[in-house]
Amino acid sequence: MTKVKVGIAGCGIVGIGVVDILQKRFEEFRELYQVELELAVVVVRNIDSDRDIAFDKAILTTDLAMLDNVDIVVELIGGDTVAKDVVLNAIHQKKHVVTANKALVAKHWDILFEAVRGSQVMLKFEAAVAGAVPVIKTIQESLIGNKIEELKGIINGTANYILSEMESRGESLALILKEAQDLGYAEADPTFDIEGFDVAHKLCILASLAYGVKVECEDMYIQGITDLEVKDMAYIRELGYRIKLLAIAKKYEKGLDVRVHPALVPESQILGAVSGPYNAIDIKGHASGDILLYGQGAGRYPTAGAVVGDILDIARCLQKEQPLPFFFSERKKAEFIPIEDIENRYYIRLNVSDQPGVLAKITNIFGEHAIGIASVIQKEVVLEDQVPLVVMTGKAREDNMRRSLDEIEALDTVFGSPTLIRIED
Repeated sequence: MTKVKVGIAGCGIVGIGVVDILQKRFEEFRELYQVELELAVVVVRNIDSDRDIAFDKAILTTDLAMLDNVDIVVELIGGDTVAKDVVLNAIHQKKHVVTANKALVAKHWDILFEAVRGSQVMLKFEAAVAGAVPVIKTIQESLIGNKIEELKGIINGTANYILSEMESRGESLALILKEAQDLGYAEADPTFDIEGFDVAHKLCILASLAYGVKVECEDMYIQGITDLEVKDMAYIRELGYRIKLLAIAKKYEKGLDVRVHPALVPESQILGAVSGPYNAIDIKGHASGDILLYGQGAGRYPTAGAVVGDILDIARCLQKEQPLPFFFSERKKAEFIPIEDIENRYYIRLNVSDQPGVLAKITNIFGEHAIGIASVIQKEVVLEDQVPLVVMTGKAREDNMRRSLDEIEALDTVFGSPTLIRIED
């Protein structure tokens, strides 16, 4: 049984988890899968840093060139500068690569897979999207006989934790974010998580795989959770919904609808019940119907387990001298449907004057823009002569909704800017 040598670049939270799993399960992997793995080298910035697992320091190095002597390079550095160089260098040397780096794959897909095709090696990245949730393999393998009509999901645990806590406790985003940082759910700089960019990178990957087209962040509408207010949580719950930061991709004859934004999801749906730092993705195939994947989307061991799974997939191919599977043809250009042309239902909250005729003016403006009203909630006065008015609309084109809200905001009986949240049901 020939040994398959593994080298890891980066030994942070996920890297330590990968080392720990490999060390504890070498013998099991040999017995179960007839795979002989050797952890040959771990490249770190500082050999003397404290690490909370015990392992042979002889395999630690600061020299990236030591990766030249392995069969599989595992990139866990993060970012898309040094990491990109490490991955491309490995591929050009005909090393197989495993990465958990969503930004790298999303931003440099074409460069990476052109190199992969040229070198005839494997590049696997299950851990780049949704941690322990096997969504990449599901799309690439299990659903290969399906046309993916739609996928939507919760793929950022930090944002989902924040929204869940805001809803259950009635506390502000700022307070919950600070707690999430203290618990390790959020980064010191949480911008990517709360502004939707992390979700966008992951959606680029999922949509590219599902539809075989080139999808980049510039192609999609991206909105984070920073403008959401606690006061809306109670109204939303009263209406039978939960609010989630969703990744959405839908295929129509006229093009792809790809977007990231907060949305109301019925509490009766499984996505509506996903709370805390968990992830869930609903994939609809033309033959399979709806398939829901659920699990931990981040963390040391959930992510490390996905990385080790990719290592084993490659190692088994090498050990058994099987032909290497290639899933990546050149991505086609696609037509994308702008958000202005998308039809949705909407949740609208307004602060209006407490006087007769206000609702009639608002409904008249909606009617002029072909927007129907499904329901209205009007609460008692909360500020002097002002009441909150919540409107749930029927399906309407986004551009029509924006035009109507501009007109409504200009009314002298409406105070401040309207709140708009899309509905996905």
